[in-house]
Amino acid sequence: MKLSKLYVLPLASVIVLIGILFVKTPTAQSSDCHQASYALNNSKAADDIVHTDVIEEGQVFVVQTRSKGVKIIEAGKVMTTTKSFLVTIKDEKGKIIRVFQGLGRGSDLIATAKMSKAEAVQLLESGGVDCRRN
Repeated sequence: MKLSKLYVLPLASVIVLIGILFVKTPTAQSSDCHQASYALNNSKAADDIVHTDVIEEGQVFVVQTRSKGVKIIEAGKVMTTTKSFLVTIKDEKGKIIRVFQGLGRGSDLIATAKMSKAEAVQLLESGGVDCRRN
């Protein structure tokens, strides 16, 4: 009889401990998943600008695409990125010069940057950037 009571107490404490851990463990809410699909499927949310880059005097935008490689865009003044990764480059009057759908993996646009024109030309002439540098 004493032997069975010896096993019941640790077993009960383990069950209580597991129950407490399950209660305290955070779970994913369906609303978390809804926010991402909302931004992609809702045209108003997809147009929300999440990042704006404005170049200064002597700077240019550099874009790298899968289809055309690296290009310098000198006429651009403002680059905006929306929640749906629509990248738009406008001139100083607000006229749209270039539009890219998507950014990164699986899309045509790979990367964007702003830098001085001399740096951009040097980058193109040297053949690119060594990504292994710190």
